[in-house]
Amino acid sequence: NLQILALDFMESEKKVNAFIKRKKVAYPVLLDKRGKVARKYRIVGIPTYILIDLDGKVVSRDHDLHEIRKVLE
Repeated sequence: NLQILALDFMESEKKVNAFIKRKKVAYPVLLDKRGKVARKYRIVGIPTYILIDLDGKVVSRDHDLHEIRKVLE
């Protein structure tokens, strides 16, 4: 059971919406204008991939998608 979300905390809503439309993003994109969620999960660079279990516990965090894929396998 996997849910993918994207978080944007650096761009304007207008730019994010244009990106979503241009890239045909099929998953939810959360706008974090004040950076509250980014701070909570200690996101300081992009991309950052975080796996969170159903209890809300971070089980993996990495900047390399290949490493995240290994965890998922």
